[in-house]
Amino acid sequence: PPGPSQITFDKMKLWYFYYRRNSGASNAWGKPSRSIR
Repeated sequence: PPGPSQITFDKMKLWYFYYRRNSGASNAWGKPSRSIR
């Protein structure tokens, strides 16, 4: 069975996929990096 790190990695991939699909690929990482700069 996969270890805790593998389960966390799978959850991160799922969260990242849904986050990008809901907010749009351009907003996912573009908006935070733009606000920091």
